[in-house]
Parts: sequence; structure tokens; C-alpha cells
Amino acid sequence: MLVQKGPLSKRTLVLLIALGVIVLGGGGFIYFSYFASPKTDDSLVASTSLVEQRPKIIKLLDLEFLEATQLYSLKKNPFAGFADQTPGIVVSASQPLPLAVAEVTNPKVGNLLIVSWQLPEIINFEKVKIYRSEQPDLKGELIIEVSVTSDQSLSRMSYRDAAVSNGQIYYYLAVTSLIDMTDIDNPQEVESVPADQIDEMQISARSTDEIPPDAPINITVTSGSPDQIRIAWLNPKDEDFYQVKIYRSPERDSLGEVIYEGPGENIDPVTKEAEYFDNKAEPNQIYYYTVTSQDITGNESSRDLLSTPVRDQDYNPFAPLDF
Repeated sequence: MLVQKGPLSKRTLVLLIALGVIVLGGGGFIYFSYFASPKTDDSLVASTSLVEQRPKIIKLLDLEFLEATQLYSLKKNPFAGFADQTPGIVVSASQPLPLAVAEVTNPKVGNLLIVSWQLPEIINFEKVKIYRSEQPDLKGELIIEVSVTSDQSLSRMSYRDAAVSNGQIYYYLAVTSLIDMTDIDNPQEVESVPADQIDEMQISARSTDEIPPDAPINITVTSGSPDQIRIAWLNPKDEDFYQVKIYRSPERDSLGEVIYEGPGENIDPVTKEAEYFDNKAEPNQIYYYTVTSQDITGNESSRDLLSTPVRDQDYNPFAPLDF
């Protein structure tokens, strides 16, 4: 049975019209915003071409920071890193490779310089030779040559040059060498540094002595008579020991004046004990002595303050100190 529908109410008609407007408006907005091709002038073609080439669906999912064309390009073609590289070298049979590192250092103990070098990763030479000169741009004299083999690659070597004088600048040249067999009838030794590059390849240093000798030991101070005090000690065994210096002061914690400089008087041949008599000491006066040693370059040992055993009658070594 057919049922005849009545006319739409006014309220229902208004709601349908409003819904249609919303659907049409939203659809147009989405179309023009995301699917329609944007209009650009010629000056923007280069900067927007990447955006236009993107899939449309990505546009809906992009975050704000991906809107930049440069960032999108990086995202689309990420950097994968450089290709692995493998070194290669044609080893010459007539030209030796140079040393990887060569240097000279001053240990500051006097009359000594240390020349050190590192062999390269590939060794096509037979010897390392060290030359020393007192003038730049001169090869000088050969002081050491060392034979090397290929299994010593990257090894570090050194030479202690003790035939130097303090204060003098020395120039060293470290070279590698091989026998060139190109001409079998006339083999020749070839070095890694040619004559015209000696100056730029030299390394230099000056030998100095900045290490003080050991201090005298077994120092004793005794009263020999009312007008003299005996100071005794053992000199250090340093090879560069030169003399001792004796300081005297009437005040504690003060060096005072130097009353003696020398190796010591009346050195005992058995005990090696040296002594000095202070004949200018005043009676009943406490003096404080400092005995140091010096080497031939003037370096002085540490300073220890010593007092004479002369004390007041009321002196009590166990009395508390006043601060």
C-alpha cells in the first residue's frame, strides 16, 4: 500500500540547505588547498618545483617543518656517506720513502739531545741515517746509521746524542737510503732528502742543563770551640757536581749570607766526608745554616735550614710551640 508523504517542513528544508552548503564549501576548500596546482610566477618556479613533484597524499601528512623545499629534498635523498677508500702506492726501487716523523728533544739534563723518528707504514729502504751539523743548510757529519727491515713498519726509534755541548744549537737531518740497482754495473746509494732540501728538512735543538744536582747528605753542625762551628756533609755523586754553598743566618727561615763556596775542606778519603769550620761565629749566638750543592752550569739543589746545637739553658724541646 502506498503512503503519500507530506511536504517537508520549513525547519527540515533549512537544515538540508545548510548541510549542502557546508559539504560544498568544505569540498572546495580541500580541493583548492591540496589538489589544485598552485599558480606561481616565473621567479618562483625553481624554488617550488620540488613541492609540485611530491605525491599529493604526502602533502596531507607533512608536518610544518617539512614545508621547506630544502628539507624535503634532504628527506627524499638522504646522505649515505662516502664510499670506502683503499690506499694504494707504487713502491719505487730507486727512490726511498721518507720517515713518517722525525724530531729532536732536549731532556734538560745537560750535554744530551735525543733524536727520535718513526718509520713509515711501507718500507722500501735499507737504512736510516742521522747527520748532525752546527750550521743550518749543511748535512754535517754522519753520527748514526741503522739498518731496518720491512717488518719494522711504524716502529719508533731514537738515538741519544751525548757528544754535544750545552748552549750550542745543533741541526739534525734524518734520511732513509737504499741502493739503486737500476744500473747493475754501477749501483748507487740514494737518500730520501736531496741536497736542495736539506735546510727545510733539518730539525734543531739546543742542549741545556736545568736539573739541579742532589743535595749534600749527612749534614751535621757541631760546636768545636767557643768561637767556631764545624759543618760536615757528604757531597752528591752527580757527574756534574761542582761545589757546595753554605749560608748562615742569625734568624730562622732566612738564608742569610754565603760564608763558603767550594767542594769542602779536609775530605776524608774513606768516608768521603767533607767539612768546613765557621771561625766567625759569635759566642752564645744561635746560627742557622743552609748547605746546598751546585753543578757546573750553576743549578742549585734544594735548601734545608739547619740550626746549631747551641741552646739556652732553659730550652725545653717538648714545650708546646707558640703560634
